[in-house]
Amino acid sequence: MLSKLLQFFSSSSKETTPSIKPIGQNLQMTEVEIPEDSEAVRMPKMMDDMKSGVISKWHVKLGDIVKVGDILADVETDKATMELENYEAGEVTYLNPKKEVLVNDVIMIIKSKNPTLKKTFEYKDLEITEVEIPEGSEAVRLPIMHENMKMARIIHVFTEVGKTIKAGDILAEVETEKAVMELESYDDGVVTYINPKKELLVNEIILTVTGFKNNQSDKKVAKDIVAPESLEMTEVEIPEDSEAVRMPKMMDDMKSAIISKWHVKLGDIVKVGDIIADVETDKATIELENYEAGEVIYLNPKKEVLVNDIIMVIYNPNRKKENEEDLVRIPALSPDIDKVTITKWHVKEGDHININDVLVEVESDKATFEIVAEREGVIKALTINKEVKIGAPILKYK
Repeated sequence: MLSKLLQFFSSSSKETTPSIKPIGQNLQMTEVEIPEDSEAVRMPKMMDDMKSGVISKWHVKLGDIVKVGDILADVETDKATMELENYEAGEVTYLNPKKEVLVNDVIMIIKSKNPTLKKTFEYKDLEITEVEIPEGSEAVRLPIMHENMKMARIIHVFTEVGKTIKAGDILAEVETEKAVMELESYDDGVVTYINPKKELLVNEIILTVTGFKNNQSDKKVAKDIVAPESLEMTEVEIPEDSEAVRMPKMMDDMKSAIISKWHVKLGDIVKVGDIIADVETDKATIELENYEAGEVIYLNPKKEVLVNDIIMVIYNPNRKKENEEDLVRIPALSPDIDKVTITKWHVKEGDHININDVLVEVESDKATFEIVAEREGVIKALTINKEVKIGAPILKYK
């Protein structure tokens, strides 16, 4: 299991002289086996020149049950003492006996409260399973449920091969980094295949169904639907502390959909799981479920929108604020260039990059440019947009 290398610290760091000054010399990484159902807590790098840290006080002991946000230990560097905050709920099964440990060394192991689910959402080693769709069947695929979503975990499938399903039946429970959501059937049919994998990439086949209405006379048609070629993506600026809700891809050939009814209005406070809109395709009407708590500050006025277009923006001042140092933005390239097109990424999420590594190629109507890394780090997320404005973030470090 991949271990998280980033920690979050409380704001109550104390500028003080450590009782034991870390020296970082003659130290070795600890060899410890991390069980499959557990998560390692590692010594984070709190400043550029930090090589090691001293655990001056433990706030937990072996066997303790810890929650996300609990203070685990006081960690001293040669500049400050900081409180190490927990990010994984479960039981403490290991504490490093060393007083001083190197950056990235394991200091604690927590047995997950829910061992059936890993808490990391790493997708770089996943591959889409090639599935032959039986004749007369249609594939139900994993839709994009939120921005930057690349994969999801199937918690439970509520049907089986050979079983008859009806429109509105819950097919599966799906977990993403943001929420647990139910995947609903949009038509009647019989299940002919279920993907046995627990972790799937976006657009990967979850199951196939025969009997979905394929002839035009039987389809539940959105009467006002137009040719997607005549539609354009909406240009919306996402304010800080806000999240965009996008039109998910609900079926193989879906290019756009009609918002037939809003269940929210501007200024409404919404919770995770609220139904925000009824969305019509040429096959069915589906309720769109919310995955971000906060205030509705934008609703797309278009009746029909393309897949992955922004349909709503939610403001939440309690969202974890982005550290500006963790963001890479499109720099000012020329006084008369206000936006660029991303033509080629040289990196992917999870990559470790060094200073001056080429991150991405972008082009304007005048020239092609390379954007290089100005710091070392591990990539957490890349923008899904092709066209981006000058100053817009395109990459985020862990």
